[in-house]
Amino acid sequence: MILYDLEQQKEIKVQNIKNYEWLNSDYFIKNDNMVYVEKESKTAVLKTYDIKKNKLKSYPIPTTAAGWPTLVNQNFIAYVEYLDDEDLDLNKLMIYDLKN
Repeated sequence: MILYDLEQQKEIKVQNIKNYEWLNSDYFIKNDNMVYVEKESKTAVLKTYDIKKNKLKSYPIPTTAAGWPTLVNQNFIAYVEYLDDEDLDLNKLMIYDLKN
């Protein structure tokens, strides 16, 4: 994952993505923070990246399929958990508490 600073015209490498699936394509940026989901072999991980501090944090979640992460505020991430990998109409909205 690479960010590009338009003002300074330089690339910022966030991390290597291990799994190039469509579920890893959703991201959200708000107040110099980026949130995205990385699907791993048997789970998914919410990732937060502080652009100004160049700091990446990982938060494992108990699902194999998640998408549409949204940073609600500095304490919460909302995301969609897909209940069936084959039928993406079956899903539920989840909230992850970053402080707990």
